[in-house]
Amino acid sequence: MDTKLTLKLDKNVIEKAKIYAAKHKHSLSFMVENYLKAVESDKNDFTTPRFLLKAGKTALALGNKSDALKYFTDIKDNFEATPEAASIDVLIGLSQ
Repeated sequence: MDTKLTLKLDKNVIEKAKIYAAKHKHSLSFMVENYLKAVESDKNDFTTPRFLLKAGKTALALGNKSDALKYFTDIKDNFEATPEAASIDVLIGLSQ
């Protein structure tokens, strides 16, 4: 079942994505859906905490503390043995 999703993204990002999609004969919806499927299907202790850390730091830099807190908490709760978790409490503190 398809559901509508509204995203707020940088205009330049959208334009570049449209060009890429057209070049590869795909829709943006197709690309976003497959990206989201890939994110969930490839969870592992090596790449997932790295991406979560990067997403959290980006959210924090953009002033989205609640999003950053979700990413950092995910690392703390699910990837505690990884290098990314070593100083996660500091980042959680900055996000609160």
